[in-house]
Amino acid sequence: PGQITVVTVNAKQNRILGLARFLALFELPKALRFRPEAFNGGFAGAVTAPDVIVVQEVRPSNLEILVRLLRQRFPYKYEALEPVGAAAAFVVNSETVALQGEVTTWDDVCTTEDTPTDNRATRDYPIAHFVELATNAPFVVAGMHMAKRYDTTGQPNCVPRNMETLKEEVAGETAPVIVAGDFNRR
Repeated sequence: PGQITVVTVNAKQNRILGLARFLALFELPKALRFRPEAFNGGFAGAVTAPDVIVVQEVRPSNLEILVRLLRQRFPYKYEALEPVGAAAAFVVNSETVALQGEVTTWDDVCTTEDTPTDNRATRDYPIAHFVELATNAPFVVAGMHMAKRYDTTGQPNCVPRNMETLKEEVAGETAPVIVAGDFNRR
């Protein structure tokens, strides 16, 4: 009680076609269930089911399949949270954490309606407030999936500007803030 497990997953579903997409999707819950011991919360041999999963690069229809697969592999009720179409999605274990309010979004500062980045008109990032049910401890999760190539936007310093915007978005939070996602900064 009082501890949460947040996992971020880049599902790479947007670029995999046909049967390979579904085979990769089936492997994801298996990988979450059998993570190495270093990731099991410090208890040898224990399986720690994720409380919040931040998912990038997955189609909405495949997100539904992922939730069903997680429910089959774990004895918990997983749910996908809105908003659909954001650059990251949340899947939560509704038996261990509860959403407080609505999932909100903020816009990538370098993508607009006129920007052809990754074939999207805009890029939104979700932020959600949760409470861990065993202790009623609040926490905030922000999901991100920054564009791989900002050079198409014609704007400078996109990653640092987005990080500053994120800091401004969560500046007033009193609960712990967890930022997870795909930052495309190798």
